[in-house]
Amino acid sequence: MTGVGVDVVVGQGANQKHWTLPKALLVHHSPFFRAACDGQFKEAAEKCVRLPEEDPDIFKLFVSYLYTGGYAPTTDENGFPTLWDCTKVWVFGDKLGSVGFKNCAMTFLYAVIFSYDPATPDAILFAYEHTAEGSKLRKIYTKAIVHAMKDGGEANLQALVKDWDKVYERGGDFLKDVFTWYSVFDRNNVTSIGIKPYLEEENTAIVS
Repeated sequence: MTGVGVDVVVGQGANQKHWTLPKALLVHHSPFFRAACDGQFKEAAEKCVRLPEEDPDIFKLFVSYLYTGGYAPTTDENGFPTLWDCTKVWVFGDKLGSVGFKNCAMTFLYAVIFSYDPATPDAILFAYEHTAEGSKLRKIYTKAIVHAMKDGGEANLQALVKDWDKVYERGGDFLKDVFTWYSVFDRNNVTSIGIKPYLEEENTAIVS
């Protein structure tokens, strides 16, 4: 895709990375970039967007998504997508307003969270500290944990989730959601309804 380019600078210091990307591609996939590139902000005049607090490795996945409609997730030693990176991608996609990018992350997350790795404390806390109440990311973590508890009780959960005390200390909203879902949870319904409740509907209108 040709046309006007936008410089995107991500990270800080030695970790900082720079991309020059087609404006049309950025604004098509992200309301955040649409506002930055077409609004009254200095980014529009300078044709440069700076994201000093973001992770260049996560942004690199977004660039892959821009050009291909998907990305290759970071995997663990067994070849499964890591929940930590899936969570960071979803949160970053939420900031950008990029529904497709978020749905890619959720697809990978769903593939492992109910069967292979239901949670890690850092991922749970990051999800809850960076999303709004009722987000689909919160919902899938809550249901995955309750699913694990229903399968084998809290002892099973303790074995699955290392450093669980960290969540007890800092995860007030998460624990509230777990207690709420635990009383009404149907483990058979989780697998039968599939991934659809955790995906968001994309706006397919093309923005030029």
